[in-house]
Amino acid sequence: MRTAAFLAFFLSGASSLIFQSIWSRMLGRVFGASHIAISTTVTMFMAGLGLGAFLAGRYADKIKKPLLAYGVVEGLVGVWALLVPFLVSPEGWLAGVNAWLRNDIELWWVRLLLRFLVVAPILLVPTTLMGSSLPLLSRHFVSRASDAGKVGAWVGALYSVNTFGAVAGVALASFLLLPNLGVSTTNVVAASMNFALFALIFGFRRKLEAAGADAQVEAPKDEAAESSKEDDEKATKKSKKADAKKAAKKAAPVQETTAPEDAIAIPITPFARKVAFFAFAASGLASLCYEVVWTRALAMTIGSSYQSFSLILMTFLIGIAGGSAVASGAIQGKRLLPTAAIASFALVMLANASWGTENDWMTWLLLCGVFTLPIAVIWGAVAARRRSSFSTSVPVVPALLMLLSPACAALVNALSFEGRLSAIVAAVTLTVCAFLAITIALRRYPVLQLATMTLFIAVAAFVNYAYQDEIPCAFASLVAPIERLYDHVTLVRSFMWLTAALCLLPATVGMGAMFPLVLRIWTRGGGDVGRDVGNVYSGNTLGSILGAWLPGFVLMQTLGMEQTILIGMFVYLGVALLLLIASATEEKKEPKPEEAVVKKTDDLSDVDDEKEAAPTWYALTVYLLAPLIPPMVVILALLGWRPPEFLSGLRWNQSQMTLGVFRVSLASDACSDAWGEPDLVYYHDGLSTTVSVERWGRHYAMKNNGKVDASNGDDMPTQIMVAAYPLLMHEGGPENLDVAVVGFGSGVTVGTTLKFPVASVDVIELERAIPDASKYFQDVNGLDYVLP
Repeated sequence: MRTAAFLAFFLSGASSLIFQSIWSRMLGRVFGASHIAISTTVTMFMAGLGLGAFLAGRYADKIKKPLLAYGVVEGLVGVWALLVPFLVSPEGWLAGVNAWLRNDIELWWVRLLLRFLVVAPILLVPTTLMGSSLPLLSRHFVSRASDAGKVGAWVGALYSVNTFGAVAGVALASFLLLPNLGVSTTNVVAASMNFALFALIFGFRRKLEAAGADAQVEAPKDEAAESSKEDDEKATKKSKKADAKKAAKKAAPVQETTAPEDAIAIPITPFARKVAFFAFAASGLASLCYEVVWTRALAMTIGSSYQSFSLILMTFLIGIAGGSAVASGAIQGKRLLPTAAIASFALVMLANASWGTENDWMTWLLLCGVFTLPIAVIWGAVAARRRSSFSTSVPVVPALLMLLSPACAALVNALSFEGRLSAIVAAVTLTVCAFLAITIALRRYPVLQLATMTLFIAVAAFVNYAYQDEIPCAFASLVAPIERLYDHVTLVRSFMWLTAALCLLPATVGMGAMFPLVLRIWTRGGGDVGRDVGNVYSGNTLGSILGAWLPGFVLMQTLGMEQTILIGMFVYLGVALLLLIASATEEKKEPKPEEAVVKKTDDLSDVDDEKEAAPTWYALTVYLLAPLIPPMVVILALLGWRPPEFLSGLRWNQSQMTLGVFRVSLASDACSDAWGEPDLVYYHDGLSTTVSVERWGRHYAMKNNGKVDASNGDDMPTQIMVAAYPLLMHEGGPENLDVAVVGFGSGVTVGTTLKFPVASVDVIELERAIPDASKYFQDVNGLDYVLP
């Protein structure tokens, strides 16, 4: 019945993201659809999730039936979800609030703050309930007798399942429910999912409670007398099985005992626990920083529609969920080999992706089979070894050997194809292989494992940074050969997702692994798992709230996308250095006399419990990595602000970034040499869009996120007639009219309006950078102005 509980948490994640999608749309009618409004809505969601985790963590360990409490929470979320459309309707009570704010409050930021304070409680109630679900289910699944390793493994698995459910929720909302049912009906469908979860948990509550971790450890006292007979029978069966196992071991050709497979080799100091907590909070900030930058960068490649954004969000969540699943599998030794095998197989398919994009599916299948064969052989050999010798050692070396298959596949395919795509695929595959190697090899050294994981995230982000400006033409190479695009919309969307995956997956799998790894360090065992999960999760959420605002509203506007993503790398590098210092303060755990010693018998044996070898390579790793971080920070700072000649080639080609290949019909021509490269005279990453001005000889073109919105060439008739036509056709003539122009653009429309005898012209523009860029069009707009 644990599968049923996992399924419930999967559906919970799906309904939560559906609610976020539709409530964001509903609130768009209250706050508007600007970048500030969207960030405000996201902040309310995150704040509620963090608050719910924190509050539930205070009480989850005291609740006798946490699963039933979780069922009640899901039911209450469904009830409140049905009320949200009425509570946030702009035609209801909020109409009077908005009218008062518009009439009596002059400062826009004060209006926004007051509107936020009025609406926030409406969303804080359901999101707080959503945030309480993870501590409650963690209390149900994790035994109070569990060690830190099992806590990290089980909670990481729960987090992964819930996040995969969130992926399904985004896909359902964006591509199925909202297009076909609309906002209101989709809200009812999502609420029905919560009611179904409530019914499932209460309908099967006895079986589900019996499957809980603590219920399996000890039976409740009030039922002990009634079940004494059953307990005696079970005890008899267990003793018989134990006797049979002992007899089999005596008859086996090789005898082998091991220390606990999930034991932590080196004790964790209090300082390391505090640094790990801080690391996860800082990771929340830096990960949202990455997400904001990647979303803007990918919008210039795959478009800025809501479906494009959904694909980006899905990819980000897939990386988080996958990283958490791999880390939790590696922590729990018995799941290490299946986790490594499945991940290696997935990477083999990715490494051979270039053949699939060429429509050579037979070669793709053949190569996938060839490179998967060694993985299957290693898995089978280890399984046979365990059956014959009753070995319980953790197969770390075989798991690492599996990673050679996708690494070799990536190199073979990179050498088989010319062009950007195959090289990028190879880089992504090798980077994820490095993630898996870190997760597997350091599984018994959690502080060093977390330190190298944060260092890996910074390096993976740099790998993406190095090829980010090649992504537009890589996407163009995928979609350009497609004929009759209107018949292949799904294929184009698949290529859009693949493009997003090549950018996001390397770093996001590391981000996803952070949660189970940090929790393993922070917790002292299963006794306080609810409180520990609540504290760690709420700390990360606070960092995420800051990360949702700081990049978009401060860093990108003042520094730009490139420097913002470099600052995210600085955060991870600084955290990695702190964790390396913390890992250096640890002392080696002395083995207890009663612990058995592992006897190696062949090449497939594991070095997992070889404590004698740990101090040498452990200390060597710490003292080699720590001195490398300060030079890396210096190099990145030079790259971002004063790049020397040998680093200048790594800076983004901004003209290439703004090609606008999301206009698929023009993608091939945009990346061809026939067009040449324009002279980029203006570029600025603004609050809501990236504005650029290109010069082609005497012609200038203004782009928003890569799309040409104004020019002094072919767009001139449209820009003039947008103003002239309504003024000339007005029944009273243009004299003394008060005119509003929505969108400044090149300024030609505004300039044309001012040539008429109008009384006034008000211009509404969301992006400040656009009027600034329009100075390159002063010879055609006839305007002379200074921005305030």
